[in-house]
Amino acid sequence: KAALEQANVLVEHRPEMDYPYSIRADAHEWNDQFAEAVRDLTVLIRRHPNDPNYTQSYLRRCINYRFLGDGAKALADAEKALQLKGNTSFGLAARGCSYEVLGRLDKAFDDYQKAAEFKDDRRYFMIWSCIILRKLGKRAEADKLIQNFLKELKDDKWIAPVIKYLAGEMAEKEVFKLAVDKDAETTREQLCEAYYYVGACYMADKKYAEAEALFKKCLAQRVNNFYEHGFAIRDLRTIKKLREKSETPSSPTPR
Repeated sequence: KAALEQANVLVEHRPEMDYPYSIRADAHEWNDQFAEAVRDLTVLIRRHPNDPNYTQSYLRRCINYRFLGDGAKALADAEKALQLKGNTSFGLAARGCSYEVLGRLDKAFDDYQKAAEFKDDRRYFMIWSCIILRKLGKRAEADKLIQNFLKELKDDKWIAPVIKYLAGEMAEKEVFKLAVDKDAETTREQLCEAYYYVGACYMADKKYAEAEALFKKCLAQRVNNFYEHGFAIRDLRTIKKLREKSETPSSPTPR
């Protein structure tokens, strides 16, 4: 909140500059004020709508639209980022995440696999691909995909425990244990990921109570800038909708 107050001062004193809006959008994101972040990023996008150097503004706004549950606008921003910069791992991942919000899981899987062709963050894109397959009910394919990928790993560092859990080679309690590090910040980040990914497996298996509990633990780590934080917000929203739908009484049959 203190950072947001300072960011407001920056915008007030230098509204003609771009950087204060980017800083304030960042502060809004850390405060889970996604609509406000969208407004600041929109200022930058309107100033530089077709500048490849501002592709990151589209990607950031895409993320915030996903937090708000607006998959259509998120997808439009991801498409624009890919148009400006060409295929990048983060652009493809952003589009895949947007497809996931829209429930277009096959499209999401295709983009995650394309993103995994790049070296950066390949482990995460393979994890996301595995979870999508589980959501599609293709458990055997998911297991084969992640087990084959596990063979490529050359170390046992994070995020390998999550991959081993997905491959059926590690219990969830061990994953949570290995997420704890000597550094408190690293522990929060790794627990954020561990809680989310184990929860995502429960959700794919339609065990919503277990998934919900782990997603809340993920959010409690307050690692707002991590994809997993946003995924947990998205999936908790989905669980809430499913619960409301199941609790809605059916209309009486006309006599």
